[in-house]
Amino acid sequence: MSGVALRSAKKSSVPVSRRGKSSSAGSVSPKKSRCSPFWFFLFAALSVFFLVLALKYLSSTIPAQKSMKLLAVSEAPNGSLVGSVADLSLVVRSGSGRVFIDTFPVTKLDTQISTRFAKEFACSIAKTDCSSRDFFYTLRSSSPLVGGPSAGAAASLLTLAVLDSLDLRDDVLLTGTINSGGIIGPVGGIKEKIDAASEAGASVVLVPQGSSLLYSSNFSGRNDSLFSVGNATNSSVAVSALNISDYALRKGIRLVEISNLEEAVWFATGSNYSFPVQNIEPSPYYLDLMRSISSEMCNRTSRLLLDVRTLDRNNSSHSISGNSSGEPLKASPYQFYIRQALNLSSQGFSLLNDKRFYAAASRCFGANIYLRAAYYSWLNFSVPELEEKLYEIKGAHAKFSSALRNVARKSVTDLQTFIIVDERVREASKYISLAEDSLAVNDSQSAVYYSAYAIERLYSAKLWSRFFGLGTRSVSLDESSLRDSCLKKLSEAEERIQYVRSFIPFSLSETRSDLESAYEAYADGNYELCLFRASKSKAELDVLVSVLNIKESQISSLLDAKLRVAERVIAQETAKGNFPILGYSYFQYASALAPSDRYSALLYAEYAIELSNLELYFDVARREGLVKLSPPLALFLCSLLAGFFAGFSGVSCSARLSAGRRSKGKK
Repeated sequence: MSGVALRSAKKSSVPVSRRGKSSSAGSVSPKKSRCSPFWFFLFAALSVFFLVLALKYLSSTIPAQKSMKLLAVSEAPNGSLVGSVADLSLVVRSGSGRVFIDTFPVTKLDTQISTRFAKEFACSIAKTDCSSRDFFYTLRSSSPLVGGPSAGAAASLLTLAVLDSLDLRDDVLLTGTINSGGIIGPVGGIKEKIDAASEAGASVVLVPQGSSLLYSSNFSGRNDSLFSVGNATNSSVAVSALNISDYALRKGIRLVEISNLEEAVWFATGSNYSFPVQNIEPSPYYLDLMRSISSEMCNRTSRLLLDVRTLDRNNSSHSISGNSSGEPLKASPYQFYIRQALNLSSQGFSLLNDKRFYAAASRCFGANIYLRAAYYSWLNFSVPELEEKLYEIKGAHAKFSSALRNVARKSVTDLQTFIIVDERVREASKYISLAEDSLAVNDSQSAVYYSAYAIERLYSAKLWSRFFGLGTRSVSLDESSLRDSCLKKLSEAEERIQYVRSFIPFSLSETRSDLESAYEAYADGNYELCLFRASKSKAELDVLVSVLNIKESQISSLLDAKLRVAERVIAQETAKGNFPILGYSYFQYASALAPSDRYSALLYAEYAIELSNLELYFDVARREGLVKLSPPLALFLCSLLAGFFAGFSGVSCSARLSAGRRSKGKK
């Protein structure tokens, strides 16, 4: 066969169509290589994602800023009151939680501290972690001096507006202090502030609840106006009483009473920050255990009453019901103990029937102390017998205290239980020491009472320890988080001491002593106890702040507001699955005290607010585990990831195209 014929035969052996496809069903030829649209869509989506993420971090470096007008009063040279308007602006930048205040002219210390309080409450309502931001407040006034805390509510409103990018109405002005729970507190100089608001073109002025009824300018006590300008003094200035609402209307201003910051936000911005009414639904395990604890405590009261009556039955001189005339006996400590025990036990049994378990347990605990002291007094122990009894108490205390240190704390409930039990164990230790000191000077009667107290306090600690292990959510409670929380509460309490001292002349020695005990707990590494004591000290000071310049007639309204705040906080935490056993117990006790002792109820309501905020224990610990990136570093990492995916997509497509070209070349 010739070469031409051979080439022709080879060429015709595999027919190929014009489209380059084999006419034979079994033959395969390379497809046209192209990059799948999937990779382009993936690249585009990831690029947009990382771009948005980068912009989010980048935006945190851009300062947020807003300003508003404040209402103030000053005292003219002739002693008359004059309204004034000051300007407050705020810039928030990325930082570390610091607060800077630039004022001209110079302000008083109370204004500066109240501004810090304002920032705390705004961050709480905005549900924002402000530890990564710095706050720069600037206060300017044409008057010589600006001072007082009545700018607190306005500063909180401004801070919230900056944090949540809210638009403030120019025609709405606000005056009032800011107190725990976001409650707006009373101020003075309302009439003069209405005058200033009218001149400033305002149409609405927000004032604290109870400010619009009748007004009489009476500067009694230190800085009654709570926001003084110029040379305002404490002298009394008589002004005719009038209805402030009517007076404001004649000035073209609508006067609106508000009770909390959420209401102020609604009128000033139109944004609804109010919380829906929620009923507290205690967890079943809390109700069961609290019922058990209070029942056992009050059953112990019944047994001790029976023991005392058995001893007392044959001796009328020690009758627990009084003498033959029906009058209570006064002569001995025994009779005093009995009278106190009967009163407290009656209250305890009644509260138990009403299912107010914490309050019932508290009353029965008090009754048990007096009944045991009466029992020991009747037996008339000698000093050696008391020393032997005290030795037994110390042994039981040491054993239980050692066991407590080894209890694992895995949940918020465990932590709160530890705080409750540890506080009682330490209190028992304190009374053991007092009993020993009394015996050292042969004061057997005091030793009897202190020993009885130590026994009953240790018993209550054992009952409360039943809450260990009942938490439903495990959390990380590392030492570093608890230490930081403790320091934060100590700082907040110190600020409030300085603030209260600027109004109240006495030394606050008792509160100072309680705060020192928190510092001691911190030094000992007992951060749980430090946190608890610092929180209680802060709550006690918050009560003092809340009642500054408040009228007696307003105490009940203030108590109702505090109880509502406590109820709201407890309900919110319960809805999250974190039932605050400590805060709820204080809330119950405050509610029980309200009809008969409003001031004590106010204190326990404040305890409930402070100790129901489980962010003290949980959120801080959670945030510790997060790695915080600076915005520049975050932007760099986002850009790097975007570049990586872009490169990966490009290389993948390039490889596929190259493979296609090589395959086509071979064909």
